[in-house]
Amino acid sequence: MRAILNHNSLILSVVSTFMRHDSLPRKYSRCFSRVPKVLGPIGVDVFKEATFELDKPLILRASVYASNPNHTTSLPVPLPAFSKWFSDDKDPEKTTLSPYMNRFANATYWHEFVQRPGFYKHRNHPFWSWWAGKEPSSTSWLDIQMPDSPDNPRFARSRYPLSLLIAAQQYNKEFPLTPIGNIYMPLVPHRVLPKELQDDIPVPDIVQHSGRGLINPLSSIWIGLQNTYSPWHRDMARGLCVQLRGSKKVRLAPRPLGKKIMMDARAKFPKHDMDTLYSEHGLVDIEKFNKHAESIYGWGPERTIVYDAIWGPNAPQDLYAATVHAGDALYIPDKWWHSFKSGPKRGVLNASVNWFFD
Repeated sequence: MRAILNHNSLILSVVSTFMRHDSLPRKYSRCFSRVPKVLGPIGVDVFKEATFELDKPLILRASVYASNPNHTTSLPVPLPAFSKWFSDDKDPEKTTLSPYMNRFANATYWHEFVQRPGFYKHRNHPFWSWWAGKEPSSTSWLDIQMPDSPDNPRFARSRYPLSLLIAAQQYNKEFPLTPIGNIYMPLVPHRVLPKELQDDIPVPDIVQHSGRGLINPLSSIWIGLQNTYSPWHRDMARGLCVQLRGSKKVRLAPRPLGKKIMMDARAKFPKHDMDTLYSEHGLVDIEKFNKHAESIYGWGPERTIVYDAIWGPNAPQDLYAATVHAGDALYIPDKWWHSFKSGPKRGVLNASVNWFFD
């Protein structure tokens, strides 16, 4: 079965692709199921048959749809963000945010930082003194509270202006041997972005017209410097995630398997109230999440347990696996569990935008 499918034979091909494969490429030698891919235009009705009715994920390769009146036979219209937000560099690893984004440099968003073994502690990384020299006012932002821990990486979360990410990219360009990475702006809702940026990510046709037209207000952008990571979780609705720059690996599972993986991992957590972070429905207790975010997103024991359950050598073979590249759109069915990670090159820009919808 070909990895890239023609939409004219989509339904039959998708059904066949979801069957277990014994002849997957070497990198999938553990027989993870591949997420099928579609190249070129796809109508809303065909999209619904291939995703909603089969309740399976799907990758739309190099076909991103902005809204247009003739949505049943829509042609691919690149989101304006592709050309406006990023530099046009032939080397993807050298792509940066474009000068256009400088006008929004003072807008503040939550940033996440992870300190890894073998790297500078974030607050001691030479980037910070470099940034202070370039922009003296930046010293007012240097408030990362990251506990000292020589053995285990740590997690911190603070509000910073977009200028931090812009400056970090410039630093990495000037000092490629000591790049700063593991900086992430996750889950930034479209509604908090400046109006100009919201206009650059119009709702794709297949999102606008394939369901009831209800767009969840937590639809977001995700921008960071590798390596970035989203732990095992499920969302509140079906979603479409468009990769804008860089690439990400993803693993997915339908609700029963995804929940079992989380419950089995939770049973191994250290004995504190972390074991009730996830309800039996897989929903997160936000208060406890904030309290224990370091353990989940950092390299604490809980993070390691969950990460190994999905990405380790003993991960269940029933998982679906895929890599999404710039221009790809990944459809994630309602209540499917998933985890994303980017890399491996530290400090490279990685960006995506998603819509939760019903």
